[in-house]
Amino acid sequence: MLGSARATIALAAFLLSIGASMAADNAACWGDPSMEQMSCTELTERFLSRLKNVSRARLVALMKAEGVHLDKDRPKSWHFISNAKRGAGAYTGNLNVTIEGDRVVLVRAMIDVDHGRPIEYVWNAALQAECSDFPKSHLPRCN
Repeated sequence: MLGSARATIALAAFLLSIGASMAADNAACWGDPSMEQMSCTELTERFLSRLKNVSRARLVALMKAEGVHLDKDRPKSWHFISNAKRGAGAYTGNLNVTIEGDRVVLVRAMIDVDHGRPIEYVWNAALQAECSDFPKSHLPRCN
């Protein structure tokens, strides 16, 4: 157990020394901890629904990545790329979230598919609206 703690501390020190995010745990699907937006987390409807109203810290823990700002004019908006796996049903794609008062208030995801339009998922706290293009979803369709 002590050896494991030392290894974790050593890894943290190494990652910090190269400027990498401690939260960019993407070794399984990407292998570059400096890519703070890369995540191995699958973007399923159930997972995306869990992001409603979570804190920034919880978002980072769930995505296993820090995310990056969409642009300098939108500092409350964060962008993630899921690269969970390849092939049909991989649930990979782009996730954008907006945070206000340390709570997620907007979730928008575009999930890649092999053929056709991407699957879209949107939850907006201000509009109290949610839609999903996931197959078998009980929510209204986005498109």
